[in-house]
Amino acid sequence: MSLADSQPIPGVTLGPPHWSKVAGTVVCRVIVPAWVFAGASFKLFERDPQLLPPPVLDVVRQLGSAVGADLPTFLMFSMRAMIAVEFAAVAVMVLFPRLSRLVAGAILGLFLVVLSAVLWQGYQKGGWSGMMSDCGCFGSSGPPAPVMLLIDALLFAGVVAFRVPLSAHWPRIERKMIGITAAVAVAGAVIAFAVPNRTFVI
Repeated sequence: MSLADSQPIPGVTLGPPHWSKVAGTVVCRVIVPAWVFAGASFKLFERDPQLLPPPVLDVVRQLGSAVGADLPTFLMFSMRAMIAVEFAAVAVMVLFPRLSRLVAGAILGLFLVVLSAVLWQGYQKGGWSGMMSDCGCFGSSGPPAPVMLLIDALLFAGVVAFRVPLSAHWPRIERKMIGITAAVAVAGAVIAFAVPNRTFVI
């Protein structure tokens, strides 16, 4: 091993994993990616932009109107772009441990913001009962928004609490894994945009 390979890497720990590092690997490289992948897959299966979380749908509609885009086309493109980003995030979390914790924390943090907005909108429209509506995170499936918020908050706490270790040979394969991760992310984007549209009504 060269001197460069033996140098400590900021933010990660080399060597045999402690139980907390095993937990970090399981949370950031298995559970969170599976959770994100499931949500993206459900949305891609249904391919209905109107099932997106209401605050997200409102923003996309406003952007579409601002740029003068055809609304159904813009909604579908935006939803597919979001799915592509989620697939790319899954690829990074699973294949690139140096960034898995950062990406997991960022995407869960974004989910928490969106879910908080969903709950606020629901409360404004229907009080406490209005907060129990489906958030659209899994298309037409999935638990109510408060349950989704609780799950995402617990996952986010796990990401914050546990670090992801790097194996001792990681510095030697990192460049190769950059290419592999990028290729898988591109493949996910191709899938997100290649599946034919379904007919829906605005």
